[in-house]
Amino acid sequence: MSAPVDSIQEPFAPLSQDLSEAEVLKMKNTELQRQLIQVQRAYLQLQNQMAVLQMEKLDVLEKTLGE
Repeated sequence: MSAPVDSIQEPFAPLSQDLSEAEVLKMKNTELQRQLIQVQRAYLQLQNQMAVLQMEKLDVLEKTLGE
C-alpha cells in the first residue's frame, strides 16, 4: 500500500496534529542537520578525490621532466 502524497512531501504532517509547532520545527531542524552532515561528508570525499588527482598530475609532470 503506497503512502499518501502528502505524507511523502511532508513526513511530519500527521505528527503536527499532536505536537506543538516548536516540536515539529525541532524535528525538521534535526533532519536538516542530518542532511547537512551527509552533504558535508560527500563534499570532503570529493575534495579528497581532487587532492589525489592533483597528486597524480604532479607525478606525471615530474616524470615528464625526468625524460
